[in-house]
Amino acid sequence: MKKKFVALMLVAVMALAAFGCGSSSAKSASDKKQEETAEAAQKSGDTKGAAAADAKAGAETAAEAASAETASTALAAADDVAAVDISDQLGDKDALKKYAGQKVAIKNAKSVDTEDPGGDLLRFLYDTDGNGDPGDDLYFSIEKDGKTYLLKIESDLCDVESEPYQMVETLEEDTMINLEGTLTGEDSPFMQVTGIAITEE
Repeated sequence: MKKKFVALMLVAVMALAAFGCGSSSAKSASDKKQEETAEAAQKSGDTKGAAAADAKAGAETAAEAASAETASTALAAADDVAAVDISDQLGDKDALKKYAGQKVAIKNAKSVDTEDPGGDLLRFLYDTDGNGDPGDDLYFSIEKDGKTYLLKIESDLCDVESEPYQMVETLEEDTMINLEGTLTGEDSPFMQVTGIAITEE
């Protein structure tokens, strides 16, 4: 009887052990399946994250391109603004004050010599006293309606290699020209020239 009881206990223990291994084995397979599912989801998430990052980068690039295009358009629009013709108002400082900071034009002016501080007549002056060097601000004179006006090529705006700068250096006396530039100074308006063209007249 005792042996039979021990045998039954042994069978029960073996059955429990088998169930435990089976449970452990089943649990291990389930865990493995869950891990594989989680890994696949993570990969899927990584793919979606990468796609989202690519989309975001693409959107930022598009936004930057749009911003650059807008800035370029704004600059082009500024260049397209018509210059105000001040040819008939050159001698009227009060009238010129309202155009300070604006794009202006002088038409059909005559290139004339400029008098330096020593009284000598020169085609142009490097710097205000004529003692500057090529690359410095360039001063020259025009005549309009019998009056002479001193104008300036600012080297920061038009350097020594620019067309306006070189044009002033080579203009012959009495050449008829059209000019464009910006009017600066509210109290004493002064034109900084950025464009010169020889006229047919």
